[in-house]
Amino acid sequence: MRVNAIVIGAMKYSTTSLADLLKAHPQVSFCSEKEPDHFSKHPDPLRGLEEYHALFTQREGAVYMEASTSYTFHPNFKRDVWKLLHAYSPDLRFIYLVRDPVARIVSHYMHIQQRGYIDMSLEDALAKVPLMTNVSRYHAQVLPYVELFGRDRVLILEFSDLIHKQAETLERIARHVGIDPAQFPPALSKHSNKSVGEVKPLMKYDSPPAWARMLRRVTPSRYREAVWRRITRNPKRSFQEKPVMGPFWKEATLRNLESDMLALETLMERDLTAWWTDNGMQRPGSRP
Repeated sequence: MRVNAIVIGAMKYSTTSLADLLKAHPQVSFCSEKEPDHFSKHPDPLRGLEEYHALFTQREGAVYMEASTSYTFHPNFKRDVWKLLHAYSPDLRFIYLVRDPVARIVSHYMHIQQRGYIDMSLEDALAKVPLMTNVSRYHAQVLPYVELFGRDRVLILEFSDLIHKQAETLERIARHVGIDPAQFPPALSKHSNKSVGEVKPLMKYDSPPAWARMLRRVTPSRYREAVWRRITRNPKRSFQEKPVMGPFWKEATLRNLESDMLALETLMERDLTAWWTDNGMQRPGSRP
């Protein structure tokens, strides 16, 4: 078998909701791990294909898909991930979701704060965690895929279309990956991955220490899940409302991303002026 299509990002852009829709499509065999990150994190991805392929239920005629947003985390993960993917299969197709970068960065911050990767304010994270901004350089992240695989193999979608033009957008996705759009389940009514009010497992338990593994084994099965949730989740890291990025940081962020945003417009052949106006700023070059 070979994987046929991958959702490559961007992180915190309804990729989980899209993955859930694709997973429910009868013609799709979706990876059992939503984000296997095989080509970005495995020490030797091309020699570890047996374990990668074991994550898929193999059946005749299926379209094999996965979603790993770390494939557009350049340069924080493998810098040549697109080359590894091309070596794996030059026929791969990709789906890339983009959105107002300010909104994406706030969601990104909430995720890494809740999971315990950082312990700082949004403003401090903007200054000290370059990954939050790098992932929002959509043009820079997706261009290597376009150049190596061809523009026709990279479907770039604006987040709002997945929410407000669902039928049309799902049809575009279906045509792109080669499945029947009529067989999608009911379309999105909300995000599959919430941020506000959620208590997420701390990242330090992704690979539990020996004491935690032992405790999980000896806990009676009827209590095991409740005990494990109590250990791994810290309610103090939960957000009761979304943090607000202040005017200074909004302007600094959009000015930092300005050239990338303008290049993305050209690549997508789409006007993204709303990304400026929704954040109280004037689009560069427009008249006052």
